[in-house]
Amino acid sequence: MADLGQMADRLWEVESHSLRVATCWKRGDNTDPPCQVPRERTLPFHLSAPGGANAAPGDLLTLGQFLQTYCFNLRRQCANPKCREGVLRHEQCFLHHGGRLSVRVVTLPSEAALPTDGYYAWSVCRHPECARAAAPPRCGPLLPLSRETLGIAFGRWIESSIYNKSAYGRFSGCTHSFHEYHERFIGQGTPPQLDPNPNPNPNPKPNP
Repeated sequence: MADLGQMADRLWEVESHSLRVATCWKRGDNTDPPCQVPRERTLPFHLSAPGGANAAPGDLLTLGQFLQTYCFNLRRQCANPKCREGVLRHEQCFLHHGGRLSVRVVTLPSEAALPTDGYYAWSVCRHPECARAAAPPRCGPLLPLSRETLGIAFGRWIESSIYNKSAYGRFSGCTHSFHEYHERFIGQGTPPQLDPNPNPNPNPKPNP
């Protein structure tokens, strides 16, 4: 019988070059059909990945580029002529092997202003136990995103978001699965300067 661990390692080596996803751009404030027809995309993790050098615009991105170009660019408008609304009215969805990652952009109230030196991440636990223990819901610590984290290939970040089931809440008393029960947030004051044409790091070391 073949060693299952070795088989898993071989599969990881083959599939770690890119991630195949289905994506759609839809209104987040109603139940209308998606503004654009859902389509399949391959997100290379680096330029040397198969097809990386010929990747379509928007497929070979770092996490920082995705945030800067597709989330915090409030001038971005829907390409559907019947809509033409901006990112604040839309939801971006990425689907892979039964997992779904939905991205929405919201504006924070003035009293919740973030530091102005870059991007910050935090999470809110939606598990009923944490909801009963605190009102408003329990919120994790505000953590700065390093250049290394922002340099992770966007496809790799989606992969981690779907498959990493071992992460848990980062604040006292919360033992609930980060990916199952936590709503994650990334916000910015003034974004850091990013390389406009980086080669996403195939072996990132994000903040713990």
